[in-house]
Amino acid sequence: MLQNNMRASFLSFLLLFFCSSLFSAKAASVYIGALVNTESRVGREQKVAIEIAGRRYNSSSSSSLLLRVSEFSSSADPLEIYTKAQDLMNWGAEAIIGAGTWPEVAILARLGSTARIPVISLATTPTPSPPMPFLVRMSYPNSGEARCLSDVVRSYKWRRVIVLYEDDIYGGGSISGVLLPTLSDALRAGGSRIDYHVAFPPWHTVSSSSDDDDAADTVRQKLKHIPPQLSKVFIVLGSSPELAVHLFKEAKLLGMMTKGHVWIVTDDITSLLDSSDLSPSFVSSYMQGAIGIGSYVNTTTSFFRDFSWEFQQRFDQEYGTKGRRQPGMHAVRAYDAVHALADAAAERAENRSSIALLEGVLLGNFSGLSGSISFTREGGLPEAGRGTSAFRVLNVVGRSYRELGFWSEGYGFLEEEKGVDVLGPVFWPGGTAKTPGGWGMLRIGVPNHTTFNQFVKVEYDDSSGKVKGVTGFCINVFREILKHLSYELYYEFIPFVGSYDDLVNRVASQVGTYLSS
Repeated sequence: MLQNNMRASFLSFLLLFFCSSLFSAKAASVYIGALVNTESRVGREQKVAIEIAGRRYNSSSSSSLLLRVSEFSSSADPLEIYTKAQDLMNWGAEAIIGAGTWPEVAILARLGSTARIPVISLATTPTPSPPMPFLVRMSYPNSGEARCLSDVVRSYKWRRVIVLYEDDIYGGGSISGVLLPTLSDALRAGGSRIDYHVAFPPWHTVSSSSDDDDAADTVRQKLKHIPPQLSKVFIVLGSSPELAVHLFKEAKLLGMMTKGHVWIVTDDITSLLDSSDLSPSFVSSYMQGAIGIGSYVNTTTSFFRDFSWEFQQRFDQEYGTKGRRQPGMHAVRAYDAVHALADAAAERAENRSSIALLEGVLLGNFSGLSGSISFTREGGLPEAGRGTSAFRVLNVVGRSYRELGFWSEGYGFLEEEKGVDVLGPVFWPGGTAKTPGGWGMLRIGVPNHTTFNQFVKVEYDDSSGKVKGVTGFCINVFREILKHLSYELYYEFIPFVGSYDDLVNRVASQVGTYLSS
């Protein structure tokens, strides 16, 4: 009898010890650090979203998530960022979330690889070379965005485009070495091509070494050097908010936001349209008619609506009600980053080494605010499959924008109300509703004097000496053909003084476009 009692007591002790150990493991604190550039609207959204995710995890889990957010500004030098990251590690951070531009986050990523601490990057991140084994990238590959851009160009039958981008904004030559070739391949698959590309220097190198006038002149000179005979369809592939402001100001001053021009911007700029980084007055003055491509978030779920309500309350309390009140993709991904780390820590409660935590993140698979989240073994989100990658397509009108529809991988464009492969009507630069041909204002040379006025005749005003009109059979034929084009062609006739051979030579040398009898 005594032996049976002792055996039962021993089993009870083992059970109690096991339950106690299990509870202790589950209740262990998770230390997560975050380094966020809160100078921009995007950074402030990310900070609020990270803090909401931490509070929600603590209210629904038996374990405790200890979160420390360290802030920095765009003017911070690499040493300051390094020091702040080191402070988070000294505090005990088991993983760090990095939010900012890739050059800023790269400092943190290199430090994390050296210290063997997982770093989740919220920046648009290239595949690092050499590899950073402790880096996890929360940005999708840009191939989906490139295919969306290609479909926009194809849908309006533009055959040539000009690409503008800020050199090395994502680090590692990722635009010129990766994104530009990816876009070029996507355009070629759709029957179009890149005519010309302009690389602006990294804005921090321009603004730090010159005043505002000199910085604006740098942008102006780059735009002026674009050959005038090329396409007038401009795609801004990557840009900081500072460059975007100068770019559109100078483009308007140079007459590049008038009829016949097309501007398409990617998520870098689209995500700022509701923010204080691009004010409504700036948008209405300099960006009218631009098309924007932005990451799509499903805002109809109860999960998102609950988060959005809390986000708006918290953001208003901390920063006031400036610009968009609904959280964007940057905030959504920041929330999901905390979710990924917290879940991994809970799954690895009994073995909380940095390698185990990293493995837990890479093996994680959950439904987050931004959609289904899983990672490749290389630490990136997987290439999107059919229906999993989606972008909003919008049109800048007035002080804001209107939705044209959205694009989904494998399905193309969908206008939500119609559910067909079409985008809504567009308000184009210059205030026209008819699709531009993408050639801007064509300067068409006509002979100033001809042997037969019935073919081409230039008429002048007797009092002013200015051209009053150009008439004749050739002009009538030209204008009749224009009526059958599917796009708008803007042109002006320029009288050409010289021989017929000189006029033909101008066409051959592509100095301009000329019409002759």
